[in-house]
Amino acid sequence: MYLNQIDSLQGSTAWNLNFKDDALIFKGETQLNLNQHNYLQLFAHQSPQVQTLANFLPKNTSSYINYSLSDINSFHRSLSDLFTYRKEADKIKSHQKLIENEGKVIFQTDILPLWNDEFAIAELDNENILGLVSLADSSKFIETSKK
Repeated sequence: MYLNQIDSLQGSTAWNLNFKDDALIFKGETQLNLNQHNYLQLFAHQSPQVQTLANFLPKNTSSYINYSLSDINSFHRSLSDLFTYRKEADKIKSHQKLIENEGKVIFQTDILPLWNDEFAIAELDNENILGLVSLADSSKFIETSKK
């Protein structure tokens, strides 16, 4: 599931293996060729953050990847640039307009502020995929999602 994210990266990595309970953890330093356009490079200018979503993963999680953001605005700009480079920006904007028209919400002011600085993707042992996001305000999320 995650190999396609690393497959297109160009750079060098030095990893140390850590064994903890029944998990194999890779930790190390990576230098990326920043002239490439791929998703993982959006995190090259982010600083390490405390990650808590792993505490909410179900026991039958077989693997997961956890992302965190130290500069959300920079990430959003870089993500927008990546969508433009991939010629996906118009498709994303049309989906946002659909949400705005059907839900009577404004994407930039009503939806983006709901998300916090962390998200994760987990693959369960039954091969189902689970997405987790950290919310800035869960009560405001519930209110907005009703629209």
